[in-house]
Amino acid sequence: MKINKYFYIVMITIILAIFGYHYKLNYDVAIQPPSEKWAKEVLVHKGDIKGLPSITKFKDNYMVAFSEGMNINLISIDPLGKVLKESSIPVNTEVPQNINIFVSEEGKLVLSYIIGGGDSGELTVSYIDEGLNVLDTTSVQGLRSYIKIDDNTLGAVYKEKIDLISLKENKVTTVNTGDDTFLASVVKYNNKDCIVYSNYFGEFSYFFLDNGVASEIKTGGAMSPSSRVRFSTMTSVINKDIVTNLIEYMYKSDYTGYKYVAFSLETGETLDSGEFPIKDRFAEKGYIYNGEGVTLATPVPYRNDKGTFLLSSTRDMPKGKNQTDIIEMPIEGNLGVASEVVSRTKAVSISPAIYEDTVVFVDPIKDGSAKLYITSTREDFKEVNNKPRFDEKVQVFVETSESLLFSLAYVITNGMTWIIPSVTLFSLLSLIEYRFSYGIRKAIFILTYIVTAIVKILAVKGFFFKKLQGTLPVNFTFLVGASAMAAISIVCLIYGYLNYKDDLEKNVLALSYTKPIFIDSFFNFSSICRFY
Repeated sequence: MKINKYFYIVMITIILAIFGYHYKLNYDVAIQPPSEKWAKEVLVHKGDIKGLPSITKFKDNYMVAFSEGMNINLISIDPLGKVLKESSIPVNTEVPQNINIFVSEEGKLVLSYIIGGGDSGELTVSYIDEGLNVLDTTSVQGLRSYIKIDDNTLGAVYKEKIDLISLKENKVTTVNTGDDTFLASVVKYNNKDCIVYSNYFGEFSYFFLDNGVASEIKTGGAMSPSSRVRFSTMTSVINKDIVTNLIEYMYKSDYTGYKYVAFSLETGETLDSGEFPIKDRFAEKGYIYNGEGVTLATPVPYRNDKGTFLLSSTRDMPKGKNQTDIIEMPIEGNLGVASEVVSRTKAVSISPAIYEDTVVFVDPIKDGSAKLYITSTREDFKEVNNKPRFDEKVQVFVETSESLLFSLAYVITNGMTWIIPSVTLFSLLSLIEYRFSYGIRKAIFILTYIVTAIVKILAVKGFFFKKLQGTLPVNFTFLVGASAMAAISIVCLIYGYLNYKDDLEKNVLALSYTKPIFIDSFFNFSSICRFY
């Protein structure tokens, strides 16, 4: 029949138009950088990456160090994200932790890391040449942890002391802490390094390091101790004279969270402490940030902006989805404020490391496999890497195709709201339609279909437009959506009506109605599939 041929041509045209519309919307989102401040990421390595990487600038290029299995990998990357050279340093004992790569005051490339823990950790310091070869290595035994204080000084943390190791002068200055020293970090204050440390009881102390000379120890803030809570790492940032310490803890060995202690370096007074409170700014951009039970991970200090953490955080995205990205989180008052987004890979992004305006981070894929990316705020990096990419086109094509297929599922779940009642009504009418004249039967078909179409539009408004209000494009109003749904219904009505009236002797209402209403519902859900 010609009507079937024309109808299929119209339907193919509609589905292509719907696909093209949603492809364009998805593509416009996919090609965007994570924020105006940060560029698109560049993949620099894929492998068995573990722990936090480290990044520095050596001569004109960036050097990145990270653990891969039981080796430490070194990568030289040019300012635009191109990998120039890779090297691997075997460790062959345990997975190296707390890796730092930096350039000493003498212009030497230095790599430091720790093996083991408890009271038997081993700190290794290696000097690397431009070819990424190890020139010389020294080690320190029996420490609990260590911190990089500056490009010339490391702090080895023992049970009752902190040794300040000068790489330039090859000397050690000991600061007797007199406590069960556990966690330590460093912040800059008045052009001096401030070393903050705590003990197992959650009591904080600090001292200053000025030109290699340590000041007297001062008492800082404190947390309420708990036998069920075990602390693991600490990161600190400073705003004016207020230092905020973010401490990762494990509760009953199965829940990981973050507590914080904020105190003044001038007075030592504890200003606030407890669970780390969060505020968001994502709502202004169409995102909703879940402040309760929010997942934070791998915080590091963002030194370019005082009082700002760089960390991994889960965001609730439009359409009921969530995404774990690297974000900036400045401290405002006593709140961590979810601010600029740094990553946008749609995978779980963790373990950021920063050097001035450039960041590397890790996306774990599965056990034994992860991706390492680099991004930056520099304009030259943005100019090269913010251009549309072929893989973005492929990704958008797949996502749009999947959304169209999911429309079939929505026909079964939500579409039954109007399909089942209307099909039931047509089935009942089919039992007595032979009693009516052809004209009345045609009128029944048209009027019942129109009523069904109105019910469909109102139902879609109820469970779709109201639910997603505020996340839809500005031009995608209910009036626009209702007009599109009405146009699709008119096409399907004409198709069903012409088929029905073609042979009223044989055709029945129910069978002639079912096919067009299913097609109608599918195209309606296809037209809004991107927003599910």
